Amino acid sequence: MGHIIIEGLDKTGKSTLARFLSEKTGMPIKKFSNPGPNEDAAVEYIEFLVTAQPCIVDRMHLSEMAYGPALRGETMVDERVQAIIEGLLARRNSVGIYCSADIDELKKRFKDDKEDFITPEQISEIEFNFNQALLTSSMKWIRYTVGDDMEKVYDQVR
Repeated sequence: MGHIIIEGLDKTGKSTLARFLSEKTGMPIKKFSNPGPNEDAAVEYIEFLVTAQPCIVDRMHLSEMAYGPALRGETMVDERVQAIIEGLLARRNSVGIYCSADIDELKKRFKDDKEDFITPEQISEIEFNFNQALLTSSMKWIRYTVGDDMEKVYDQVR
C-alpha cells in the first residue's frame, strides 16, 4: 500500500480519520500545514513523495489548491504540478480520501470552536476550490462525510 492522502476543509474529520487509519494500519501520520512565506509547498510535497516511506498524509496538494487562493490570492500547486504530484502518488499505489461536511454544520463547528482563521464566506470559497481541484484530479478519491462509518473507509483503502 502506498500513501493515504486525506484532504478536505478544516473541521471535516481529517485528523480523526487519520488517527483511526493509523491505528488500523500501523502507518505513521505526516501532517502538512500552511506553507511559510519562504517555503514552496509544491517542492515540499514532491520531495516528500520521492523520499518518504508510505504513511497517512493529513493535508497535501489539494489543500494548497483550495486554501492558497482564498488566503493568499494564489496557489503554489497549479494543474501541472498537481499532475506531477498525482503521478508520483499513482506510482506508489496511493489512495486519496476527501472529507466533507454540510456547509451549515461546518460554520457551526467553526463558531463552536471559536475558530477565526477563515471567515464563513471563505468556507464556501475553499469548498468550491476543493471541488475544482477534485475535477482536475487524476486520482480516485474516496468520499468521507463527517459521521460516516470509518470502518467502511478502512475497508476501501486496504
